[in-house]
Amino acid sequence: MPRTENHSTLNKMPVSRWVFRTVEKMNRARVIDVGAWVRFWRQAYEELGGRSSEVASKGCPRASAYGLWFLGRLLNGHRAYQVWPISRIDAELGKNAAYAVIGADLLWQGGEMSRADLWAQVQHRYRTETGREPAISEQGEIRVVLSLFREKQLVRGTDQPA
Repeated sequence: MPRTENHSTLNKMPVSRWVFRTVEKMNRARVIDVGAWVRFWRQAYEELGGRSSEVASKGCPRASAYGLWFLGRLLNGHRAYQVWPISRIDAELGKNAAYAVIGADLLWQGGEMSRADLWAQVQHRYRTETGREPAISEQGEIRVVLSLFREKQLVRGTDQPA
């Protein structure tokens, strides 16, 4: 039997639950800074049963989820949808947030695709829009985007609830 990709988990942790538990903590604390996100990301991971400090501190998926939340791309994330150029996202929030936003935009434009195909398109668009070389391999940020998209937890500007 062929192995299938499971996009709803990241290191055996349910992506949406991890992301939205972190969002809930951010909103409850009424903070938006990345330092709080890092702290709450780890707490959410541990509350969901995570035991690996290496997984809890992996920066790529954490930064991609933060970028999606900060820029209002999460359904019921309670953040206004913000349109920033990729170069600004890259400069202010980092390359992983830029990869996540590009990935979300590509999924909205073209629908379902494999992780490998999406990553190749993200790399191309990142290179085109920033003039910088993207990472060689995907490190969790694309899995976060795919999971949230497939679970209908990402929004376009016109989908954001009031």
